[in-house]
Amino acid sequence: VHTTYKDNRFLDAEYVRLLESYKDTDPYYYAVYCLGQWGTYGKTIFDAQKISERLSKIKEPIKQGSFYYDYDGLKITNVRWVDEPDGFIKIYEEPKKGYPYVGGGDTAGEGSDRNVLCMTNNITEEDVAVLIYPYDEDLYTRQVYCLGKYYNYALLGIETNYSTYPVKELTRLGYYRQYIREEKPDAFSGQLRKVYGYITTTATRPTALGMLRTVIREHPERIKDMDTLLEMTTFVKNEQGRPEAAKGAHDDCVMARAINCYIAHQQSREIVVEDGKDDDEDEDDMPTGSSFFD
Repeated sequence: VHTTYKDNRFLDAEYVRLLESYKDTDPYYYAVYCLGQWGTYGKTIFDAQKISERLSKIKEPIKQGSFYYDYDGLKITNVRWVDEPDGFIKIYEEPKKGYPYVGGGDTAGEGSDRNVLCMTNNITEEDVAVLIYPYDEDLYTRQVYCLGKYYNYALLGIETNYSTYPVKELTRLGYYRQYIREEKPDAFSGQLRKVYGYITTTATRPTALGMLRTVIREHPERIKDMDTLLEMTTFVKNEQGRPEAAKGAHDDCVMARAINCYIAHQQSREIVVEDGKDDDEDEDDMPTGSSFFD
């Protein structure tokens, strides 16, 4: 049931005039608090009006489900997609041949109990899939592995602040297209070490969130996932001024999407289609689209 002040016959004419005056003085307040449209309460760091407008236009994913596979303790084989109404993965756009994709991952850590991966098309910069996995990180990593392969062997950047297991396990499984960061110089050579995985610091976190704020302000249509948008409505500044999820709320999807923005520069922005190559010629290749399951 959706009702507004227009359905309340007990309101006097003066109060109705006051509410309707917000159309001109504060259109956002009028849309949210008078018409009951999507909106935010409090001082979210993201553009509240843009989020509200985007939520009113959001569409359901084209499919939802999970990957099933055979695993012998060493390799993942016989991967197949299974539609499930409560599946861990929401697909908004099927992979396109030759397109580059990027997956940013936020792992369960302090204040979080979910592992998330947000996949985007690096040409359009739009959401194509979101994985939300509330269980063990080994099972999350296998879903990430399958999803990355599904999207043309996407660039994957998984947060390593609380655990390096997903990055190490992806490497062990042979998934080498991962985000590379530079760390402190090697004690002997004096050169910066290059290692897999994204790490959240006082430098990277504000930058990543700033990039996501720009997306919401200038290109809100790129965010297609409702869970991500709803988390943005409760992502506020705490008493110390640090942006974070409000008490009792999640920020996994927000951080995964922010990481995605931060690492995207390491992935190509060109469409590349290799003529004359058959995906089935080499079982170690990373096939795309429906051919992945043929």
